[in-house]
Amino acid sequence: MLRPQVLRGLVNLKDFRNYSLPNALRGLFTELPVQSSEPSASAFIHLLVGLFSERFTQCNPDLGITRDEIYLLCFSMIMLSVDLWSPSIKNKMSKREFIRNTRQVATTTSDEFLGNLYDNVYIVGHVVLIDCSGPPFRHSEVKAILVRNQPLSLPAF
Repeated sequence: MLRPQVLRGLVNLKDFRNYSLPNALRGLFTELPVQSSEPSASAFIHLLVGLFSERFTQCNPDLGITRDEIYLLCFSMIMLSVDLWSPSIKNKMSKREFIRNTRQVATTTSDEFLGNLYDNVYIVGHVVLIDCSGPPFRHSEVKAILVRNQPLSLPAF
């Protein structure tokens, strides 16, 4: 696992202006993947989501969403991703349920915004590729449209 100061520096290099929340999170976890075999995978996810939430809020102040709400929305999307993709979960969460459940923690966001988060995770796929069965993207042609022209590349080391 990267040292927290190094991880903070890497996240702060990213410019998340005008990115949708799920696409920004997905891109970051694509570049800084979670190694599920490491015992510290959970700590890495919490640290990375915390740093991401802070940076995403700095880059998108016009959204009017607090860092804490972004943090909670990220974990809501991670749980939704697992719910929608896990073959062992038979009763999948509906869009209405996601909005109702997430509304309790994201008080400054609209139902339309929350619905768009659901749609993105449902159509594009996982926001964190870790221990998930199935392909990373549900509909490749839709994924190409939703994430086009949004490179998230870190400098080579």
